[in-house]
Amino acid sequence: VVISMVSAGDGGGYALLLDGTTFQEIARARFPYGLPYGLHGCWIPKT
Repeated sequence: VVISMVSAGDGGGYALLLDGTTFQEIARARFPYGLPYGLHGCWIPKT
């Protein structure tokens, strides 16, 4: 499985899950907000 985070043109975003062998789309998980660049390793505390 390959997972790619995508920022959509409408201000939202989604995680795209692909089959690692064929790169066929398996699923999408939509987010109601944009994803910042550098999301990986960017942790924000709860408080």
